[in-house]
Amino acid sequence: MEKYKIQVSDTHCNICGKELSGQEKQNETAIRERLGFGSGREDEEHRVRWCQSCFGKLISDCKISPQVQNFTEIQTEDEPGHFCNLCEKELDAFDLQDKLAVQGKSNGQKYRIRLCQGCFSKIIDGCKIDSYINYWGNESHLQINI
Repeated sequence: MEKYKIQVSDTHCNICGKELSGQEKQNETAIRERLGFGSGREDEEHRVRWCQSCFGKLISDCKISPQVQNFTEIQTEDEPGHFCNLCEKELDAFDLQDKLAVQGKSNGQKYRIRLCQGCFSKIIDGCKIDSYINYWGNESHLQINI
């Protein structure tokens, strides 16, 4: 897959590349994390944004249903166990240290999807718009994978 440098604003879905709608910008579904030891991407920081369509697909790809909360409810307890919602892997010390979780809104509900380092790396690798943030904290959304 070749990378072409073009100017892309931070208002695009990293997964499919489409420009986010006004509602999607307002209810941003994103994760910004620095990957830690054991990930193979030590100290890389990434920010991934999802449009509603791509976030819906992420939810449907979960092998363990993500935690769901209506906006009017107050959550009193965390979900049981520590497992990646996508692959069902029990999260190890490295995964728990990174605290990788995507929180987003869809159809009037708030979702929290826990991720292991491997699944987050797969999401990063599958991004149409590069998610890497350089050492100085500047987002480098200048590359689109074609």
